[in-house]
Amino acid sequence: MSCHDPHISRVDFFRTKCLVCHSQVKYAAQHYPSNPDCTNCHMPRTGAQNIPHIAWTDHRIRQHPNQPDLAAVPTKTRELVPILTENSSPRDFALAYYNLVVVKGLTAERPRAWQMLLAAERSDPNDLAVLRALGITAELNRDDAHARNYYVAVLKKNPDNLAAGTNLGTLLANSGDLEAAATLWKQTFRQNADIPELGQNLARAQCTLGQKDAAE
Repeated sequence: MSCHDPHISRVDFFRTKCLVCHSQVKYAAQHYPSNPDCTNCHMPRTGAQNIPHIAWTDHRIRQHPNQPDLAAVPTKTRELVPILTENSSPRDFALAYYNLVVVKGLTAERPRAWQMLLAAERSDPNDLAVLRALGITAELNRDDAHARNYYVAVLKKNPDNLAAGTNLGTLLANSGDLEAAATLWKQTFRQNADIPELGQNLARAQCTLGQKDAAE
């Protein structure tokens, strides 16, 4: 005899058990409906050694979130040509190639986008869009040190920047500094409470830190 139904998924099984007690509407219908896995946050493994293995969600702008697998996307594009020649600039080209990499998934263009973004930064070190793009591209290059520096630079100029706050928090969490990550995500979430993935990051961090009341 078993109290576990093998035909029900693990997520549904534990959520059903949780909702026996936590039956209020805020839990049954409103508590992170996009991620119903209660155990992922509220029953985490203990120990700091598990922190880097949590799949934190970072923030990148994608034009079509439900687009097909990027493996089906061409790896390289033709040279970009401006429509309004008189108004285009090297900075605009840099961001255009960056968008090809991040939005369209053309990974082969990443080296060119990176070099063009660096040139744009030299022309204007205070350009937030360029600094943000450099941070995300550095992450894609697995260069976490430079990514952190660029995100910090963005947040110094705009403390509420969603991408910089979310992604820097992810880098901090992956490095084991979960308290700093939670503090940053909490600040960012205040201004971006409509982003469920950010809230999930914060809740997972708070649960892992033993702050379960705050996570609710």
